[in-house]
Amino acid sequence: MIKKIITFFVDRHLLTNLIFLSVILVGIFSWQNIKKEEFELMELFEEQKQKALEIKKEIDKIDREIDQMVYQLHDLTDEEIRIIEEAIK
Repeated sequence: MIKKIITFFVDRHLLTNLIFLSVILVGIFSWQNIKKEEFELMELFEEQKQKALEIKKEIDKIDREIDQMVYQLHDLTDEEIRIIEEAIK
């Protein structure tokens, strides 16, 4: 499509049209660069989001392990553990 536009303007040798074409091309290339940067930022965001989710999973796992250690330390029954876990939800 860009080739057709360039051919149209070049064939007519009109300075005004060539200036117009240059403005259009600058706009197109600027838009492409913005889209490329936006895509790169989205990729970076998704990578960081995935890392954060993995860290959260690890934190949740460690929290559960700590809870179990505390329950054992205080020698709590299953019923007492159930009451505590329902209360903190």
